[in-house]
Amino acid sequence: MTDRPIIIIGAGGHLKVIIDVTRLLGYEILFATDIDASLHGTTIIGVKIAGDDDSISAFNPSDVYLANGVGIVNGTGPRRQIFEEWAASGYKFPPLLHPNAVVADTVIIEEGVQCMAGSIVQPGVRLGKNSIINNRAGIDHDVRIGNHTFIGPGVSIGGNVVIHDDAFIGANAFISQNISIGERSIIGAGSIVIRSLDADSKAVGNPARLLEKKS
Repeated sequence: MTDRPIIIIGAGGHLKVIIDVTRLLGYEILFATDIDASLHGTTIIGVKIAGDDDSISAFNPSDVYLANGVGIVNGTGPRRQIFEEWAASGYKFPPLLHPNAVVADTVIIEEGVQCMAGSIVQPGVRLGKNSIINNRAGIDHDVRIGNHTFIGPGVSIGGNVVIHDDAFIGANAFISQNISIGERSIIGAGSIVIRSLDADSKAVGNPARLLEKKS
């Protein structure tokens, strides 16, 4: 078992993934929370939804860990808000690395990182706070993943890529080496990105073409 139990925030689909990885890592799960009152008192694969996020405040930050069980809901904003609010109150979000993830010893892993089953992270990579590296994603050497970034299932990222904060990389996309993806950009599922993109870009296709910049 770990040195303290954990509470999971959010009861959507991502909760099930986080329950699985926290159990595999030996955490005692106290309960989960959600803003949807209709879920309060229910259970999801054996974990009780105890109430809204205010339920956390009954625990001293030094006595529990938190896990972000919110995935992508209208972008990365809600997930980021949860992390920043509770981190500012002194609560800690430990990195959650699935036992079947392959993460090189030299990878810099910041608070709240989640690496799912089958993901591969090569030497020299930096994983920013509260980022998700989804199942079967592959990240080559010396990549920089920004804070609150979502890397979808099966994504492949070449060496020396920089992906800035709050970016969303859809499932099975490929990001070619030595390019940059700007903050808050969205890359559609299956896209092949061979050129750098500015902040707030939205690109899809093979090769990826720019659809718009988010306002």
